[in-house]
Amino acid sequence: MYDLSDLFDEEDVYIDDCHVHESGNKIIADKIWEKVKDFIAHFHADVYISSM
Repeated sequence: MYDLSDLFDEEDVYIDDCHVHESGNKIIADKIWEKVKDFIAHFHADVYISSM
């Protein structure tokens, strides 16, 4: 689990009380990618090696 609660502390990305506009979605996507990219690369390498 990752805490992203401070992600928008310095940016105004909200459309209303809880929804963000496009730039907010990009910030979220970039942060999620930063957290999972190494896991995905490692998983992909394990699957590739297992299929050989």
